[in-house]
Amino acid sequence: MRGELKLGRAYAHVADLRLLLDEYKRGVRGALFSVSTAADGGIEYRRGEVPAPPAPISLVFGDFLQAARAALDHAIFAFSVAVEPDYVRPPGFPIVLDEARYDAASAAPLRYVPAEIREVVRRFQPFAGATGRDDPLAQLDELAEIDRHRQINLLASVVEADSVGWTGTALLEDWPDVRLYGPAVAVGEPLVRVPSREQEPYRTFTPTFELFVVIGEGDRLAVRPDVFGLATEIRARVREALVELDRAAAQSPAPADVGST
Repeated sequence: MRGELKLGRAYAHVADLRLLLDEYKRGVRGALFSVSTAADGGIEYRRGEVPAPPAPISLVFGDFLQAARAALDHAIFAFSVAVEPDYVRPPGFPIVLDEARYDAASAAPLRYVPAEIREVVRRFQPFAGATGRDDPLAQLDELAEIDRHRQINLLASVVEADSVGWTGTALLEDWPDVRLYGPAVAVGEPLVRVPSREQEPYRTFTPTFELFVVIGEGDRLAVRPDVFGLATEIRARVREALVELDRAAAQSPAPADVGST
């Protein structure tokens, strides 16, 4: 499969990312909330301090982005030189958000690839699925460009209280004064409140912890949740594209006898 060596490096970086995230979350878990007693006797669990994500997480995520983006470009290069061995200008896999710009943007990079491969490249464009910036390849392209110039910004936050366990057999509707609050942003904001009664219903409290990717600024500011999930989505989409490119090459009458790169 063309591009598989770079894709293999992307897989390795995802494995490293998983280890770093697990290590970070183990250290964060105890800092997610603190307990305070409200004036009326109720108990509130408030947002605690969440340490900033260590720089290596951002760096490894960036290394993954570069390897995944390069895997697509390597594949197009292999197909191009199979047709034109003396091709000098490095070709690549164009990723374009605006369909109106696609033909102009893809003309030079795809100059020597067979029509079957050009069709696959177009099919994997963000505009083809009407997903726009949410498309995994669109996010890959944007984040890889950011990473080439600066470190990716990561934001750690407690999102919400997602569960409260109970002693005995009590149901949530039996305790109407138990409150689950919405997303808590600032340190000290309440996440959940339980009443102070003779039979305390509180048993376990599990806040949702999330690590976000911050993209852009101003009007283009976007926040993507779940760094590891985003990486796995991108990885899967890149692999899918490489498989389809190889399948198209096998069906093309143009030369495509280049080995894996």
